[in-house]
Amino acid sequence: MCSTGRGELLNLEEYFSTPEDVRMAYSMLKNANCVPPEVQLMNEVSQLQHAVAQAPDVTTRHSLQRRLVACQTQLAIVQEWRRFRRT
Repeated sequence: MCSTGRGELLNLEEYFSTPEDVRMAYSMLKNANCVPPEVQLMNEVSQLQHAVAQAPDVTTRHSLQRRLVACQTQLAIVQEWRRFRRT
């Protein structure tokens, strides 16, 4: 654990439990101002949830809900794949 300069401890256990190749890939994506696929999907899920809540009619709402379910499924698959790779 390292000090952040404010008297708080920084927990690096999760960082070092992530495989080195994944950490390097995330670092490269961050330096290129790109986000990982799961973050992009999380943002899309959030936007779709808001759009569903604001949908002006039933037809639009149903279309948005189908897209939302597809994105949520895709996100679950990506997250499960990441968990599987860590073991």
